[in-house]
Amino acid sequence: MASWPVWQPSMVAPSCPVVAPKEERASPFKVILLHFKLAKPILFKKADFTTLFQTGSKKHGSFFMVYFLSPSAETTYKRFGLVVGKKATGTNVKRNLVKRIIRESYRLQQHSLTQKQILIVAKRNLKTISAQDLRQDLDTILAKIYD
Repeated sequence: MASWPVWQPSMVAPSCPVVAPKEERASPFKVILLHFKLAKPILFKKADFTTLFQTGSKKHGSFFMVYFLSPSAETTYKRFGLVVGKKATGTNVKRNLVKRIIRESYRLQQHSLTQKQILIVAKRNLKTISAQDLRQDLDTILAKIYD
């Protein structure tokens, strides 16, 4: 019965350098890793959503409701969140399409927006609405906020 050869560093192709394990390598330089916490432009935490729902101003449109807060001492940057429920759209495909439309409308108007926190909530019955109508409604609501 033939036995398999034991792998040796000499069996590696010349173009592949052999690197010693981490413990054996000695580095002449000391690497210092700095970790900075950058402000996320997206609302993630439940507390952020509840503060916007409770204390934020709101504007209504045909298909969306937009909650917004002016900047405060602790938040001086733009933040964005969206809520699209199952009952509003039906299938996952339509829900993801509505989310993409919301993100794209926000992205296109982002340069003209001031430093506010915005939460966009989709209303019910978006199952048969066209993408163009959704964009137009969201653009008019965002224009109302920043006028």
